[in-house]
Amino acid sequence: MSGAAWAAASGVGFGLFQALNARAMSNLTSAYTATFLQLVAATAVLGGVVSVTGDLGAVTELDPRPFLMFALSGLVRFALGWTTLSLSHSRIGAARTSPLLATGPFFGLARTFPQLSEARIDYCWGGLVDMTLDRMVKAGQHDGVYYSMGYAGHGVQMATYMGRQMAEYMSGVPEANIWRDFTFRRIPGPFGPPWFLPVAGAYYKFKDRVS
Repeated sequence: MSGAAWAAASGVGFGLFQALNARAMSNLTSAYTATFLQLVAATAVLGGVVSVTGDLGAVTELDPRPFLMFALSGLVRFALGWTTLSLSHSRIGAARTSPLLATGPFFGLARTFPQLSEARIDYCWGGLVDMTLDRMVKAGQHDGVYYSMGYAGHGVQMATYMGRQMAEYMSGVPEANIWRDFTFRRIPGPFGPPWFLPVAGAYYKFKDRVS
């Protein structure tokens, strides 16, 4: 199956899971029960997908410790995260929980860098994550312009790595660009040059000025 088909299937599956999950948890009064059922459902779905699509024979030859540590970190993260989210929804409502979640990075900053605890935050951005059609990074050169984009939510790690790789690529080492064989695939819709981008840019410039 192609990358675009996998991306479409994962998007539909995630949306279906979220819809069914919200409906199934709506009548539960215990946040702990809701978290437990979500972990069971997610484990069952992921385990089924891996067993059908993956080569489990190679897993038996690997060191189990990294897998156990990764599984434990994920369990702690989702158990605490989902429990806290469910408790917050039940106590103060979802509409009030979302603004509180947005303050998480500030507390993380103060805890990781105590010397910045008194620093003032001037701006904080939030919004949708930029995605390519196949969820893969696109990097290369077009009309003399080098680019590396489309990190699909994983830019903190990959963009840091690709900064060094693109420097080597621009220095004449083509194999340094591990994404060089991946081409852009446009989402069906507008055809020809993106005539709508200047209009969209002008709209957001206007919003920046009046907000």
